Amino acid sequence: MCECKKENPQSLQGAFMRLLHRYTEVNFGRLKDLGVHPGQLPFLNIISHREGISQRELAECLHVKPPTVAVTVKRLEKADVIYRRPDPNDMRISRIYLTEKGLRISAQIEVVIQENEKALTAGFSEEELELARHFFTRMMQNLNALSGGKEQPLEGVCSPEKDKEAWSCETRKEERHDKAGKISQKLGQGLSLRLLRCCFCRRTAT
Repeated sequence: MCECKKENPQSLQGAFMRLLHRYTEVNFGRLKDLGVHPGQLPFLNIISHREGISQRELAECLHVKPPTVAVTVKRLEKADVIYRRPDPNDMRISRIYLTEKGLRISAQIEVVIQENEKALTAGFSEEELELARHFFTRMMQNLNALSGGKEQPLEGVCSPEKDKEAWSCETRKEERHDKAGKISQKLGQGLSLRLLRCCFCRRTAT
């Protein structure tokens, strides 16, 4: 006989985890048809915002070990989703870019996520959505205070101070927009990506 402790129906944490689990399940269920493993999604998310990122920087962004990044990058490269080329200023470093196939997949992922967010928030007024964003922001601040640190965004090392000319986020966004057409520039702004960020930070790429 199972003696598992029953979850408190009033538990906010339990409700949030159920929502996150189901939302992630729905997202990944729709995205698997693109031929991308769920563990690879955070990699594509960062690379799409930081084309030209190095493997070391990618590992720092995701807070995973370099060997894990190396394995996933190799698989994405084999699948013709990304390609690497040497840094012109340091031939020991390889920079990572999306292929045309990778750009298409990135655009499709964005569409799926936006559609899922629309379904998730159906029937909510703008005031209710704004209140939800406010609550999630405060919860994140509380968790940051509890851990004694600051939130590490998935965009991570996307910093103009690191290389203002070569690796500017805005420059990369414009280049990607020119190549891929209507790829949305709203990644990281929606409620859905706040939920996905929580999930991605805990997943290990495969």
